[in-house]
Amino acid sequence: METDLSKKLRFEPRHYSVLVLEDEPLIAIDLEHMLRQLGFTTITLVGTVERALATIDAYDLAILDVSLRNGTSAPVAEALRSKGAPFIVSTGYIDTGPIPSALKVQPFLRKPFSIEDLALSLNQLSLP
Repeated sequence: METDLSKKLRFEPRHYSVLVLEDEPLIAIDLEHMLRQLGFTTITLVGTVERALATIDAYDLAILDVSLRNGTSAPVAEALRSKGAPFIVSTGYIDTGPIPSALKVQPFLRKPFSIEDLALSLNQLSLP
């Protein structure tokens, strides 16, 4: 089912599965809601690097929070890059601290963000 918001994307979102690595539950749920509004139907939320790495092969793209409770999402970014999967980096700390090099070249989604910001970031990805 196409929504008006799904028209903001240059691709058909229902054909892509999304892995979200976010350790703040309210942010994760809000992000999932935005992705569903954009037309994505297969979305998985995980809160740790270990859970993300355990399921990484099942997804077409990912959204990674930079700063997690026990480190950063850099290991997941490296694994995604090695498999050729696109990802977006989400952070509220662009200006306040060093970003791991594995996370520097991807589109950034600066927190707090709107659904329009999310759509713009998703449109920057190279999707098959």
